[in-house]
Amino acid sequence: MEALLKNTAQRNEENFDLNIAYFKQNGFCVIKGVFESSDVIKERERVLSIIQEQKTKESRFVRGSLFLGEENFLSFSKIPSWCMSRLYEFTWNSMPKSTLEIHSKAMFVKKHFDYRDEHFGLGVGEKFYGHYLSTSLYPTNPAGYLIEHFDGHKEDGTIVHYMVPLSNKGSDFSSGGLFIINKSNGKKILIDDEAKMGDLIIFDGTLVHGVDKVLASKDQQMGRLAQFMISTYFEKPNFYSLPLRKIKIFFKELLNRHGLIQLR
Repeated sequence: MEALLKNTAQRNEENFDLNIAYFKQNGFCVIKGVFESSDVIKERERVLSIIQEQKTKESRFVRGSLFLGEENFLSFSKIPSWCMSRLYEFTWNSMPKSTLEIHSKAMFVKKHFDYRDEHFGLGVGEKFYGHYLSTSLYPTNPAGYLIEHFDGHKEDGTIVHYMVPLSNKGSDFSSGGLFIINKSNGKKILIDDEAKMGDLIIFDGTLVHGVDKVLASKDQQMGRLAQFMISTYFEKPNFYSLPLRKIKIFFKELLNRHGLIQLR
């Protein structure tokens, strides 16, 4: 295992050329100190409160098939492909100004690594294409994980993702966490060994990545918590949209449990 990010990206604007070069070579970087600690702690407390409040009515995990105008919701699933809770929040619903400010800043930084404008996707644009806010909690009991996978198709070229850590490895979980396969040498990099609350992770989603089992060495360690905006095409709903989605998810997860399909 190589030492992580000897050329770790810095916050300073004058270092962006170095940061971009490092990202292009390796497919990821950690930008230190992008957010104020107080802002990140406030956001962490907000989403943990929602997760705790909605835990009794959480739904099954959702990938795709998100509908215009639907309410925010919490999902949880433990299948061979993943074990996690995911909070879905949509920009057409009420969202705190402080939350939007974090992600406006994140997207402003991301534009240095991507071709899109920093405000792209904060609403819903042409052909119902936009972003939603995703918060993932990989618990320590049961141990959360996400199998290695890549996003999109290799022929799509680079897909730039960002991630805002809302937990720290060591205090919130003891081992495991986000990993990425380095583009330049094929080595597995444990990103959470370097990224802390207040930092910003940038990575190419077409690279193999995942979350190793999140484990605790002491009581009261909640697990790995992170947040990012995800781009998607939203669908126009009808009377049958949500019931049909629930049925599809039930059967996909059933097939995954029996090893008949792989989900990512």
